[in-house]
This record gives sequence, C-alpha cells and structure tokens, in this order.
Amino acid sequence: MRRETFFSFRNYLWFWVCFATVILLSAYYLFTQPVGGHRGSTYYGYTVGTISALAIVFLMWFGIRKRSYTAHRASLKAWLSAHIWIGISLLIIVPLHAGFQFGFNIHSLAFFLMAAVILSGFVGVYFYSVLPEETLSNRGGGSLSNSYKAYETTLEEIKKQVNKNPQFESIAKKCMNFSITPDLKLLFGCRTKELSPELIQSALGSYKGQITDDMSKLISDITKSRDIMIKIENERSVLFRLKVWLLFHVPISLALVLAVIFHIFGVFYYWS
Repeated sequence: MRRETFFSFRNYLWFWVCFATVILLSAYYLFTQPVGGHRGSTYYGYTVGTISALAIVFLMWFGIRKRSYTAHRASLKAWLSAHIWIGISLLIIVPLHAGFQFGFNIHSLAFFLMAAVILSGFVGVYFYSVLPEETLSNRGGGSLSNSYKAYETTLEEIKKQVNKNPQFESIAKKCMNFSITPDLKLLFGCRTKELSPELIQSALGSYKGQITDDMSKLISDITKSRDIMIKIENERSVLFRLKVWLLFHVPISLALVLAVIFHIFGVFYYWS
C-alpha cells in the first residue's frame, strides 16, 4: 500500500478542491468580458479578491494551528495538505483577481510578498517531509528526548563495563572520542562519524587479553551510542534548519498580512 503523504492526503482531496476552484474561476474569467476589461474593481474581481483574502487568513491560521498541535498525525496531514494546495492555487487565483495587471504599487507588492511566502513555504514542506512524525508531533521534544535517554542509558552500560575491567577504559576513550556537535556546525554538515573497523582495531591495539563477551558488549554499546548520537544530530540539524527557515518565512508572512490590509484599505477608502 502506498504511504499517504501531505500531498496525497485523502486521495489528493485538497488538490481536487483547489483544482476545481481554479478551473471554475478561470473559465468565468475567460468567457466573460466586463466593461473596461478585467480588473480588481469588478464584481468578479471583488469576489475572487474576497476568496483570496480568506484563503490567506486560513494559511496564516495554520501557523497558529500547528503550534497548538497535540492531536493525531492525520490532523497535521489534513491541515498541511490544505495549506500546500491552497497556497499553490493562490498563485493563479490572485492574478485572476487583479486581471493580471501589476505595477509598482501596494497591490502588486501584496502579490509578490504572497508569492515569496508560498515559494519559501516549499522549503518548509521539505522539512516537514524529512522530519520523523514523532518529532513533528512533539515539536522536537518527544523523539529527541527519547533518543537522549537512550544515549544516556548506553553510556551507563559502557561505564559498567569499564568498571569491571580497567583495561577497557583506554578503549572506550579512543572509541568515544566525540562530543555533541553545536547547531551551527550541524547546519554546515558536521556530524559524528560511525564507529569504523579501523578505529576499533586501533583501540584494541593496546589491549592485552582475549576478546571476551564483555569486550564484545563494550564495542556493541559504543557502536550503539555513536549511532544514537548520529540520529540525534540528524534530527537536530533539520530542526535547526527549520528554525532558520522560520526566521525568513514568518516575517515575510507578517509583511504580507500588512500589505493585504493596506491593499484592501486603499481599494475601499482611497483609490476608489
């Protein structure tokens, strides 16, 4: 069975809703010719403009909705699916509202800000696609918290093995020669490396004795600890990039809201 994604939620429900809306509005636009031509100040323009404004309010509301998300994963998929397809459809609907007339004014600025928000939103969709769902549902708290606990548990097991045999200490130090990578370094691709056979062989070079079950468990726990750290860093990397993306996406979204408000105010109280 094919895995359901944000795009394909409920057999592309929101795609078909938005597609039908765009087709209907486009058909009316193509087969009617108002006096003076198509522009935002016609009955059609006002109607489509109202639809566009309500859609933008919905898209902004999603930012609030996802931060209060505590329910089911399907709920997030439904909201994000609607968010994606409505956003894409606005790239066609808003020009229909304006009669494809753009210039150096507040009206066109609102459109270009909206386009910037939607296009930057594709970056956000990518992050939501690659993040584990558990991390998303807990906003980085649940999955990472569990991974850190597993990492600490593994460290305790390594300490027990070292306490049993002091010779294990030098091996553990060589194999555990890594630390938590800062977020900024993760942004540029720095990661903890997997425990290589060469490193294990080098660490065992100073060990005098037979490879016992305790030694095998020590190597296994060290390998596990590094694997867990790699998983943690991968999730932290995406979460940090998501934060960086929000530093761009949120201010542009707020600027869009202000531009739309000035656009509506200008149409009804100044330019009309």
